[in-house]
Amino acid sequence: MRTAIVNTNVVTGDGQTLIEACSVIIEKGIIVEIVDEPYPYYDPADEIIDAHGQLTIPGLINHHVHGLTVGPIQAIAQPPLSEKRVKYNLDTLLSQGVTKALNVDGFPTIDEVEWVGSRHPINLKTTTLHS
Repeated sequence: MRTAIVNTNVVTGDGQTLIEACSVIIEKGIIVEIVDEPYPYYDPADEIIDAHGQLTIPGLINHHVHGLTVGPIQAIAQPPLSEKRVKYNLDTLLSQGVTKALNVDGFPTIDEVEWVGSRHPINLKTTTLHS
């Protein structure tokens, strides 16, 4: 699948560069081109997202998050969150630009983490307290 994010300003992530009024072309989840115009004359994209002049930023990594799985949470093994609450927590992170998160609750099993990760676009990783 090919996606074009048009009419955007790209923060490159080097701390210095902002590419203004451009388009980002993505194929199979990978950025393949940044076009130096806000609305390319023609692009065979399957999906076009108009960023309305807003920012496109690199995916952020949150390396310490609680409450991202349906297993027991916190080091004291509090009761699991509902699927709806876990989705809300993940959606909140995604809306803030997070594309990878490390769940640090410690008690969910790898199967529980993989189950949640297969149902949400955030790349979910975990730590564990199991022995």
